[in-house]
Amino acid sequence: MKFYSLHKFNAMVKRGKFDYGTLTKIFCVAILESDILPYYQFHTVANLRNEQGELFDNQMTFITLELDKFTLQEIDCQTDLQKLIYTGTHSK
Repeated sequence: MKFYSLHKFNAMVKRGKFDYGTLTKIFCVAILESDILPYYQFHTVANLRNEQGELFDNQMTFITLELDKFTLQEIDCQTDLQKLIYTGTHSK
């Protein structure tokens, strides 16, 4: 995820004097069949933070969906994200 986000970032930055405030935000979304993160939630949103946990930079946002952790049944899906993931994981 970092590779693709930084590749996009490098493509947007120009040589010489450059106003970094003009950069558009980068959202990197990973949809994984199995779980890789040690969190209970099926989706994780991450930004760069410092040692105190304070937001350091929000230029890049990493969103991870781990489908193995999604255990809701159709009747329990409340949000659009839950409905989308349920449909994607149960369609044939």
